[in-house]
Amino acid sequence: MTVFRFDRRRLLVRNGIVLAGVALWASTGDVFGISLLVLLLPLTVWSLRRPRLVVTDRGVAVANLLTTRRIKWSDITGFGYGEYRRSWCPQVELADGSKVPVRVLSDNLDTGGNPSERVSAVVADLRTRLEAHTGVRSTASHVLALDDGTSLDMEALAGSDVRARRVNRQLKWTFASVVILALFFIGFGISTAVDAAHRPHTYAQLRDHGVRLNTRFDGCGHVDRFDKNSQDDVCRLTVSYQGHTRRWDYQDDYPQFDHLAVGARVPVLLDPNHPTTVYTVHDVETNDNAGIFSLTGLFGVGMSLAGVGILVWIARLMRRQRRDTREFEAELAAIEGRHPTARQRTPVI
Repeated sequence: MTVFRFDRRRLLVRNGIVLAGVALWASTGDVFGISLLVLLLPLTVWSLRRPRLVVTDRGVAVANLLTTRRIKWSDITGFGYGEYRRSWCPQVELADGSKVPVRVLSDNLDTGGNPSERVSAVVADLRTRLEAHTGVRSTASHVLALDDGTSLDMEALAGSDVRARRVNRQLKWTFASVVILALFFIGFGISTAVDAAHRPHTYAQLRDHGVRLNTRFDGCGHVDRFDKNSQDDVCRLTVSYQGHTRRWDYQDDYPQFDHLAVGARVPVLLDPNHPTTVYTVHDVETNDNAGIFSLTGLFGVGMSLAGVGILVWIARLMRRQRRDTREFEAELAAIEGRHPTARQRTPVI
């Protein structure tokens, strides 16, 4: 008997998405992409085929990603359950008192674990084989008969505290990520809206006191951002003022550059008090993206409201979770009041 990870096809699909992206990258002829594909493909197959539990007439073999433990039936005293890292899984109990966790049968389905029903069936089969080979009888403390005729070892569900900690940890990371995203929306939205609201004043200052200059149009296209693999479409202008030549990326109103050839002159207005404030004459005359009710201003307000909405949703979700937890604990306390051993026999999921 050989037991692999549960639902390996689902894991293959999840890993296959990454492989497809890397394969698309490799198809461009990039050496690094090809090397990464050659490395990831066998690793994916290895990760799906390697973790397993092999049961033979001589004993059991517990194979993890990098190690394999082969155990004879004569060295085994029983099969139980226990916590291993962040999972709850069966354990092979040895005569020397040590235990070998069977991680492929963990209850963590996100990492390829197995459902409790399947784990119970496998452990029951292992106990039967152990008794047949050595005469050692290892039985479950509580067995629940299911409607479909199978049975469920309640000890397989006893790791509820482990699952609860894992779920709480995952929820905290999820909540933190969503909160960070919401704060980014709010910050970016406020910054965009404030810039749009301030532009009418900026344009008025440029009309009254701005220095008119002619810049050189250097074309539109890709420009490196932060690293060589991140690019944006921008239009570049070069301007000289007071002996200093500055080249910058103009990211407003791209259509005004559509019919310009490289090297063409583009009139701009520069604020002499703040030389970094430069807008094209076209944008100043048309009040491009000026005012809170402009397209940019409304976009910024929308981003801010979306961020606030996400924070409100997270707060309500956390409040609901705490309420459900209190209600469950109250119900469990009531059950314990009627049956003192209820907590020992009732799994918390």
